[in-house]
Amino acid sequence: MERQTDANVGSKQPHSWPRLHEWLLFTAQVLLVGMVQVSDDIIRGNFWHADPVQALRNAHDVATFEARHGFFVEPAIQTFFLHPRSIVGLTLTWSVVSSVGDSIYALCHIFVTLTVAIWIFLRHRRSFPLLRDVTLFTNLLALVGYELYPLTPPRLTTGLIWDHHAFIFHDTMRHVIGTGMLNGTPIGYNPLSAMPSLHVAWAIIVGATVFMFVRSPFLRILVASYPFIVIFVTVVTANHYLMDTAGATGTVAVAALLAWAVDRARWRVLNRSGLRVLPASRIAVGR
Repeated sequence: MERQTDANVGSKQPHSWPRLHEWLLFTAQVLLVGMVQVSDDIIRGNFWHADPVQALRNAHDVATFEARHGFFVEPAIQTFFLHPRSIVGLTLTWSVVSSVGDSIYALCHIFVTLTVAIWIFLRHRRSFPLLRDVTLFTNLLALVGYELYPLTPPRLTTGLIWDHHAFIFHDTMRHVIGTGMLNGTPIGYNPLSAMPSLHVAWAIIVGATVFMFVRSPFLRILVASYPFIVIFVTVVTANHYLMDTAGATGTVAVAALLAWAVDRARWRVLNRSGLRVLPASRIAVGR
């Protein structure tokens, strides 16, 4: 007799509280995904530095490409908020915009993503492997991009021309990340890892994941706007060019295809062993 799981009944997924070993496995998987980026920061920040000359040259190429195609708007966006602006009755000063932007950039990248991962693990556990694999492949592909195409972020790029004048972005993150030193000890980070933007990539993954599982129109609009909020934040704080966000979109698309292929292969192996289960991708889409 074939063994079956309740996954073949439909897309219903268990809501039981995970056991200790499941929490430990979840933690290990989260750490594995996160260590891909952390390892790059440690290695590139302390031992094997990326080529700053090539990274600056690539930044100029990106800015030139955007200018030729009419969307080198990053200087205009930051310049717009350097003066107080009244938007929907609220007065926004540069200090408010930069502080909020830095907070979103530094905190949401980790805590919003982690919150969604925990929510999926608790409420839609059979779909968690798919989310894990998409994020893992996104990080690995981004790492390849950092190695093949080091890129200076706008806030560190010199020699830019905008509106026929030399332009220097305000570096709002310097007081947050400083020089990569902690009490005089180098902790290191890779400042030339701008293409693609992992902040935008993770925001796309978060938005798409929650969008698939919620039914409230308000919540769907809210989560669908999250990636655009992150894109705005990365641009106004001069951490990324718009091309970096385009690279993030392409990276997530490729990662999703790879994760789907792995999920289908896993499903075939389980079915051949006698376990009649649905692929995680089909469970997620079928809800």
